[in-house]
Amino acid sequence: MLKNGPQTVTHIAAETDESTDAVNKALRRAEGKVFVKAPTPEGVLRWANLYQENAQTA
Repeated sequence: MLKNGPQTVTHIAAETDESTDAVNKALRRAEGKVFVKAPTPEGVLRWANLYQENAQTA
């Protein structure tokens, strides 16, 4: 989902057919392990994949 860059919770929820509440909970649970917050200069909060040097590519 986030392979194409940072996305808003609303966008992720729409793409996955999940509620924004469920997406928020999942992102917060994995924050710093899998996902990171990526705020924009305009103040829009987006989420991105956490870069991992040893991550395997598909």
